[in-house]
Amino acid sequence: MDADVDYDLRKALQRVNDDPTSINSYHEFIPVAIETLQLDAAMQAAEAALEIDSLNHDSWLLTARVLEEKGDFTGAIKIYEQLIYQNPNKAQYRYQLGLDLFSVGEFSAGLDNFKYRAGTLGCPSRPDYLSELRAKGGESIFFSEEQGLGDQIMFLQCLPFLEGRFSEVTVQIDQRLIPLYSSNFPDITFISSSESCDHKTTPAIFPVGDLFIAGLLPLLGDAFQPRPLVLRNIDLESDKSIESKVRIGLSWRTSAEFGPLKRSIPLQALLQKLDPDLHKLVFLQYLPQPEDEELASNLGFEFEKPDDAYENIYEVAHWILKCESVITIDNYIVHLSGALGAKTLALLPFSCSYRWALDTHISPIYKSVKLKRQTRVNDWAGIVDHSIYP
Repeated sequence: MDADVDYDLRKALQRVNDDPTSINSYHEFIPVAIETLQLDAAMQAAEAALEIDSLNHDSWLLTARVLEEKGDFTGAIKIYEQLIYQNPNKAQYRYQLGLDLFSVGEFSAGLDNFKYRAGTLGCPSRPDYLSELRAKGGESIFFSEEQGLGDQIMFLQCLPFLEGRFSEVTVQIDQRLIPLYSSNFPDITFISSSESCDHKTTPAIFPVGDLFIAGLLPLLGDAFQPRPLVLRNIDLESDKSIESKVRIGLSWRTSAEFGPLKRSIPLQALLQKLDPDLHKLVFLQYLPQPEDEELASNLGFEFEKPDDAYENIYEVAHWILKCESVITIDNYIVHLSGALGAKTLALLPFSCSYRWALDTHISPIYKSVKLKRQTRVNDWAGIVDHSIYP
């Protein structure tokens, strides 16, 4: 465990010990315990908070979060439904319910609640109106940027849903994605977050997540097919023909704000099933640490890596397509690899993001991505032992 994370946990625990009758001390402790995967301690704290005040909505909300991490989505859904019954105007409860419904495969009901994320957006979420405009045709529409790199790639899987239906489409996305998407969708205008759209000439404005909400069910129902992203003027066959070993792309760590500990995996665990005589590694990981490179070298592996895995996403995409397969955790690499149609194995924590659902082995959004999940909290040994490597 990272020293800073361990310090945060000890500090939060000390507050509870100093004042075990303070409900706020438990509320501060529970999120830290969740992030550090101390789930039994988190549940004990949630129960203690409810003993102090059994009607406190924040205590119930935190209890639902613990249940999610323990894999009890049914229990969490019941809590959210009760909270919504008591406070039907609370957008956070509806959004969290939507995420959990999506996780258990109730995609339609889950998507109905995704629009409640709009409290954090600069414009209202109106996916039903987007579908109406699509059916009508001929309008000019603008999508504003939201969420991070991986989510934007996921939302853009539904771009074919728009084709041929609007007079003009402008999409605001992360600057790093523009070279990749503008070449694949030349009829759509892509702009960065530093650029703005003339709202006077574009009456229909949506957060880009609305594209996902409106387009996902048609995608899952095969009403349209997402197209694998293509890199222009690159000879991939030549790239692969001159390489005697099988290239395997790897990404094993995330520094995301939420869930980095549960999602990251030691590089050592990935390398156990690979053979330096057969496999050549491509480090798709942003800023691989010197000790990671030293580990791979000491085990006899050759490795390559992009010059800039943070700024130059087009280069990262090129490296992904050079690989025979990609093995990655839940970070932006799995989204990019899936959008490229690359053969990908995603290693997921016991309680994973709604994006991957719970009971599927193939991603519902990226058909080339195979999913492998932990069977116990924070146990990567099992997932590595049973994963099918190239």
